[in-house]
Amino acid sequence: MTVRIVLAVAARSTAPTADRAPLRAVDEAANRAFGVLCPWRADFTEFERRWASPERRTLVRLWSNEPEHPTLQPGWQATAHGVVCWSGLFGAATPPGLARSLTRGPDHDLHIADAPGIFAFFAATDDGVAAFTNVHRANSVFWAQDADFVYLGTHASLVHLVASRSLRPTYDPLGVASLICAGHPTTEGTPFAGVTSARPGEVARLRTGHPFRRTPLPAASPPDDVDAVAAMIAERLVASCVTEAAGASDIRASVTGGKDSRLVVAALHAGGLSFSTSTTGFPEHPDVRIGREIARLLDVPHQIYPPRTGRRRDGGQALTVNPVRRTWNCLRRSDGMLSSYSNSVDGQFPFRPGPATFNGVGGELLRGGLAHGWGGRPAARLHRAMDYLLLAEPWILTPGMRRRYDAATDVWRQRSQAAPMQALADYHRIYRTGRWAAAGRHGPSLLASTSSVLMDNAMIRVVVGLPVSELHDERLVARVLGKLNPTLQRFVFCAQRWDFERERPAGILPAAEWADRAPLPMVSERRSGFNWRLSYGAEVAAFFRRELLADGSSALFDIVDRDAVSAVLNADKPAGRLVWRLYSAHFLLSNSWLDPTAPAGGQLSVPVPTA
Repeated sequence: MTVRIVLAVAARSTAPTADRAPLRAVDEAANRAFGVLCPWRADFTEFERRWASPERRTLVRLWSNEPEHPTLQPGWQATAHGVVCWSGLFGAATPPGLARSLTRGPDHDLHIADAPGIFAFFAATDDGVAAFTNVHRANSVFWAQDADFVYLGTHASLVHLVASRSLRPTYDPLGVASLICAGHPTTEGTPFAGVTSARPGEVARLRTGHPFRRTPLPAASPPDDVDAVAAMIAERLVASCVTEAAGASDIRASVTGGKDSRLVVAALHAGGLSFSTSTTGFPEHPDVRIGREIARLLDVPHQIYPPRTGRRRDGGQALTVNPVRRTWNCLRRSDGMLSSYSNSVDGQFPFRPGPATFNGVGGELLRGGLAHGWGGRPAARLHRAMDYLLLAEPWILTPGMRRRYDAATDVWRQRSQAAPMQALADYHRIYRTGRWAAAGRHGPSLLASTSSVLMDNAMIRVVVGLPVSELHDERLVARVLGKLNPTLQRFVFCAQRWDFERERPAGILPAAEWADRAPLPMVSERRSGFNWRLSYGAEVAAFFRRELLADGSSALFDIVDRDAVSAVLNADKPAGRLVWRLYSAHFLLSNSWLDPTAPAGGQLSVPVPTA
């Protein structure tokens, strides 16, 4: 998967050029906005594409930091009459006349809806524009509109600045509140005023002279037999791996002690591909121990990337961190959508074509998402789980923002009351994948082609049609892994068993081996399970207090209660995730993330357990 930045704009009016708002002003605004928002270093821009219709009713712009390379799709096909383009990987053909068909009506929508890959797809002619996003919207489409134009794009901040003809955002407090409450958007809105996300599996279309319409695409029908579904998923995973690795100079896969990365390496192995594996963590971490053993079982190379530590004055080990640079990187690469508790790569490096990097991102979609592990629980506990997902710390918001946020997210509480397990699964697909994972995938894809084959659109469209009861206990995933590699199906995991045999043997796997499949435990107080973002020590705690409480007039305190923030920052035990979210929102509202280089920020020390 690669990231291209796309903007598509269409005039509402069919009036002659002289009698309607000039498209040239939009084009100029796009140039200025991209100059402010470019997520990679400016000199790393490899190419720009521009298409304007003959009657100057529609405009499409595309920017990329990817050099031309046999392993990369161009993502752009244009003629004098129309253009189709996409961000990500689009695995279907683009027949002649597709742009005109898509902008005029729905006749060819399913050609896009059923395509393999992970993509946001755009089409334009003089008739108008159309944009499509996958059923999980892991490559998002955002839109805004005014009296003259409809604006569609892959990046909400770009859509916002072009639509507002501005170089500085106007923030939506509700969108920023979502970032604080959950670390990612929890509504269809964004942190940018007037910009909305297209819904999963939706086509947004403006045909000039007609109303702007957003139409959900019909769901796919899965096979009736669960074993047939498992076979289809296994086949799609292998096919996706082979397709995305084609022509790569080097194939690399991340492997951990979890189930999702194991599915991917099993599919790579089943596809006959030559690849290497790696795991990040201290050598004694269960992820590393299991990852190393999986590589041995598959007879592939394995490399460990331990965290870099130094020595403290007292002789102990320490990590060196820079919250300012980390947060600038995260907001810059995630389009202002994530907190810097989530990591993001440094965009000050060029894109490297050639290697293909595979990961297990998105595998939760095959396991019922957030419904996984909740089977058989009382409904009241499921309702509380949904409440916690939406707003874990309700006391942090001001009373007015609390009322507004509750009203905006109440639809999910209602869905939880009606069908709690399905609500958890849908929330995961729509927001945890469609907003959190979507934004998080931007960063790594700026440096190299990253392959998240577990989110293949054609495969997930079928999975979404399954009842959550066939997903949440992991029987389906276990069957898929068994078809790919029975040995890995029976091998131990980190911290968790297969959910269907959590308490006792329950079929699929040999009962006599149940004790041997006991997971390796995770101990967070020891170095093997240490998470510095949650236990960041005195230096980082003092930094957060200084930064967040220095300015009582900050726009942050229109959203959150200052006394509550002070209490969090001065507590004996830090609320790590919440503090990172608060600092990220503060950084966003200050516009520091728009600086072309990271603002100055000191290196801070985080003590690491010695064993």
